[in-house]
Amino acid sequence: MKRHYLFSICILTLLLLAACGSSATEDHELEVPEDQETIEIDGEEEDSSQPVFSDEEALVVDDLLEEESRGEEATEHSEPIEEDTSTPSEASGSENVEETEQQPADENNQAFALNVKKFKLELEWQDGDELEMEYEQKKNEKGKAKVEWDGAHKEKMSGKQAVEWMEDFLSQLDLSEGTNSDRLKSQVYAILDIDPSEVEELDLEIEFFD
Repeated sequence: MKRHYLFSICILTLLLLAACGSSATEDHELEVPEDQETIEIDGEEEDSSQPVFSDEEALVVDDLLEEESRGEEATEHSEPIEEDTSTPSEASGSENVEETEQQPADENNQAFALNVKKFKLELEWQDGDELEMEYEQKKNEKGKAKVEWDGAHKEKMSGKQAVEWMEDFLSQLDLSEGTNSDRLKSQVYAILDIDPSEVEELDLEIEFFD
């Protein structure tokens, strides 16, 4: 009876020791938080809390970076567009130069258009004053002219001034065919604002181009 009792005590002691050992082992095990789980790959531990990209996501990121790089290169190599900063006055200046170069030819054409090869007028007033006007034009050459007043009023024009004055005077005359000398004299009096009653003598000579 005593042996059976001791045997039971021994068994109970062994069970208690076994229970205490397993409890201690469980207490000493470290608990790993869910957000700090570790993954063992090829014998090394990797922190699963770090972001891991899939292959498709990595390709999308690479494409975006490549497009951004191309955009920066295109911006660096792009050249600024040059605007036309010329003002309207500068643009019209070149046109004025062309017109100025054509003026001599236009003047010759205007003189030649009068169809007057030679014009000569001598006028004498009753008080002794005189007026002499001469104009001569040759083909492909500039006209020559002379205008001279003599008497109480003295004045003389020559060169370009006389040519312009005579051409303006001739342009006001009716030089069409059939115009007689009396009508031409009346026109001369009207253009020069002369009173025919004060005129002593008027000689008029006109020669046209063939």
